[in-house]
Amino acid sequence: MHFLFDRQQGGLNMEKELKQIEEKIDRLYGMYQSHMVLFENQTLTDLGKQSQERKHEVESLMGDIKKLLAAAENKTEPHVESMILVLKDRLTTLFELNKALRTKVSCAMDGLKKGMQQMSKGKTVIRSYRSVTTVSNRPRVISMTIY
Repeated sequence: MHFLFDRQQGGLNMEKELKQIEEKIDRLYGMYQSHMVLFENQTLTDLGKQSQERKHEVESLMGDIKKLLAAAENKTEPHVESMILVLKDRLTTLFELNKALRTKVSCAMDGLKKGMQQMSKGKTVIRSYRSVTTVSNRPRVISMTIY
């Protein structure tokens, strides 16, 4: 996806901004794909770190898109509209990947929470099996009635 702009009308600046946006979209797409592969392989790395990486890239991308839209605001040529539509399509794909990844993260977090709850219940059960003398040194009374 490459657009040619009239260099006298500020097209060079828009080309540069578009190229930066394309590179960031490609990086984000690759990042989403690699994070999805990690989930498919059940290789759970640091979810917080992955989330921060994606957030940083998205914020940077959004800043570049705002700059491009501000520059394109004064342009009425048809290629500007087509450029924005192509970017919109690519961003829609990224948002769909983000949604799928968010769902996987949510499921993984729920699974971890359930696992932790089961471990907590297991610890409670194990504690209940300990002998009474190890739990406390209090004397116990046993009542026996014979009929």
